[in-house]
Amino acid sequence: MPDFLSLRAYAASRKARGLLGGSLAAVQKARDSGRIQVVDGKVDPDAADTAWLANTSVDQQARGNSGGARQIVFKAATSVGKTELIEADPEDYLAARARKEAALADLAEMEAAELRGDLVRTDDVVSCWGEMMASLRARLLVLPSMAAPQVSAPGRALEVQGILAKLVNEALSELSDGVPESVRRRKARHAEDSPATA
Repeated sequence: MPDFLSLRAYAASRKARGLLGGSLAAVQKARDSGRIQVVDGKVDPDAADTAWLANTSVDQQARGNSGGARQIVFKAATSVGKTELIEADPEDYLAARARKEAALADLAEMEAAELRGDLVRTDDVVSCWGEMMASLRARLLVLPSMAAPQVSAPGRALEVQGILAKLVNEALSELSDGVPESVRRRKARHAEDSPATA
C-alpha cells in the first residue's frame, strides 16, 4: 500500500527532488485544478507525480522551467502493470511535447480545410483523374466505329474507320506520354501498397 503524504509534505518532497511544484501553493493549485488526486487530504506521491506530468501543459512546464535553475522532469514508463518514473531532460521533453502539439494543430487545420473543400487529398485527385482518363479513353476508342458510317462514302466505312482509329490512338499515345514520371511512379507505388482485391 502506498505511503500517503500531506499536501505540505508532498510539496517538500517535490522540492527536494528538484521537481516543479515544490511549494504548498503549487500543490494546492494542482489539486484544485484536478491535475492530481487527493484522498482525505493526503496524496499518493507516485500516482501524483505521474498525474502531474500527464496533466500539466507544455506552457506550464515552460513557465516552471524559466526560473534558470535546472529542473528534473520525469516521464512515466509502464511495464507489466507497473508504472515507473524515469528521469528525462526537461528540454527534450518540452521540445517533444511542443512538436506533438504543433503536429496536432497542423492536422486539425488540414482536416478543417478538407471539410471546407479548400484542401483535397492527393490520392483522391489521382484516383479521380485516373477514372476520368479511363472513361475518356474508352469513349475515344469507340469513336471510329461510330463515326465511320456517318462520314464516309458508301463502301469506304472500314477504310475511314481505320483512319479514325489511327488518329485516336495517336492522340491517346500523346496523352499517355504527357503523364509526368513522378505521377506514374506514385501510381505504381500506390498499386503495390493497396491490398489485392479478390
